[in-house]
Amino acid sequence: IYNELINEKNSLILERKKLELEYSNILPKLERYVNLVEEQEILKDELINLAKKNAGYSIAKKLLEEAYVEIKNSVTPKFFDNLSDVVKTITNGKYVKVYVNDEIEVEDYLGKIYSIDKLSFGTIEEIYFSLRVSIALMISEEKFPIILDESFVYFDDNRLRSILNYLYSLDNQIIILSSNKREKNLLDFENYDYNFIQL
Repeated sequence: IYNELINEKNSLILERKKLELEYSNILPKLERYVNLVEEQEILKDELINLAKKNAGYSIAKKLLEEAYVEIKNSVTPKFFDNLSDVVKTITNGKYVKVYVNDEIEVEDYLGKIYSIDKLSFGTIEEIYFSLRVSIALMISEEKFPIILDESFVYFDDNRLRSILNYLYSLDNQIIILSSNKREKNLLDFENYDYNFIQL
């Protein structure tokens, strides 16, 4: 019986060693698997963000084209002069004039003319924003409030700063609705007077 117990003990020790060896071989594979799963999630999030940006770009371009079709035959040259002034102001003079023929084109400060579809997403957003503000300013002689709801999502801080500076120069009351405090932080940085309401 003693010999049997010794043999069984040795057998269990051997089995344990085998399991430890298997565990030490499996552990790095498990860690690698966990890392791959985490990397996959990160890449998936990045892909979703890229898809959202691409969708945003397509939507902005489509809205711009729709706005162009709507106003092409019904607005005055004064409107386009005003639109060009807004674009020039918020792009800090990089683009100076907007032309509307069969498509929307912009002229840069060097006199080079670009079709709207050759511009960056940020610039298209600036022009779309300028169109909306110019239309709002043209609709009425009275200084009615301009309401902007999540209008700056796709602007970087430099573009947003230029736009906020432009809006601050208007006589109209400007109401900005936003889910973050980026606009507030920039207004604070510029030392502008404004009313802040948190809901």
